[in-house]
Amino acid sequence: MNPATKSEELFKKYCRDQSYQTEKILEGAEKTPDFKVTTPQGQIIAEIKEVCPNDEDIKDASGNGGTRVKILGKRVGEKIKQGTRKKYPDHEIPRVIVLYDNIVVSGIRPMYPNFFLSPADIAFGMYGELTTTILYDKAAGKILGTRNELGKNQHLRMERSQEASAVCLLTDIFDENTPFLYTYHSVFAAHPLSRQIFCGPNDKHFRNPVKGSTFETSWIEF
Repeated sequence: MNPATKSEELFKKYCRDQSYQTEKILEGAEKTPDFKVTTPQGQIIAEIKEVCPNDEDIKDASGNGGTRVKILGKRVGEKIKQGTRKKYPDHEIPRVIVLYDNIVVSGIRPMYPNFFLSPADIAFGMYGELTTTILYDKAAGKILGTRNELGKNQHLRMERSQEASAVCLLTDIFDENTPFLYTYHSVFAAHPLSRQIFCGPNDKHFRNPVKGSTFETSWIEF
């Protein structure tokens, strides 16, 4: 068994703080999620995905600044894609993908915490790339309005990945001894996550204000 990552240890610390029980899921022939979590509101399955430094992060940490191109949602989408590949035999239990920013190079953060895991990154990673529709009045020579929508290259959608109930951001930016979770619920979840799970003093829950078949770049806390 591989040693626990920082994100796994932090998640277990969070669960202990909430009096949740965690059970490590042993892998068989197929890769499985990390933990079965027992809460007063029922069981959930948690897959912990740690975002670690890549070559660009290492370069940024060792340099003196410069230009950095960020593709919104790219790193979140990669982790969601990896997380949804993990298999668990009981499909009735809600599943969450827990993200943690551990982009640290030799003790230095090249970017501020959760730079690649912002609410917009999570929206794009879950529901697809941003498309901006522009309404233009050619005769008047002016733009009448714009509309932003998500949808292209979705990692969560109606016909697949329904087992993912939510994407959570695990963070300890305020106090390393008190981790907390921001939970972003999936509208496609076959088994939605209870709002009563992950309800610590600093935890928050969000849903996307879906309009028809399109998604928004912002979230509504509920």
